[in-house]
Amino acid sequence: MNDKGKIGSYLDFLLIDLISIAASFIASYRIKFGDFGFVNSSAWTPLLFIVCLLNAFSASVLQPYTMRRS
Repeated sequence: MNDKGKIGSYLDFLLIDLISIAASFIASYRIKFGDFGFVNSSAWTPLLFIVCLLNAFSASVLQPYTMRRS
């Protein structure tokens, strides 16, 4: 596998990870409050953004992008 393929699959992982984090946040907000009011909220929208940034940072720093095949 060439370097472009490794980075591409790593970016795919990050994208799927961010989508799942955002979906979990939205679902938990919906369950707790019963609506999607975080879109208009000045406190919850930045929180979603911060959670996604922290997740992307931790996934990129703590997980190596080199994948080894067994």
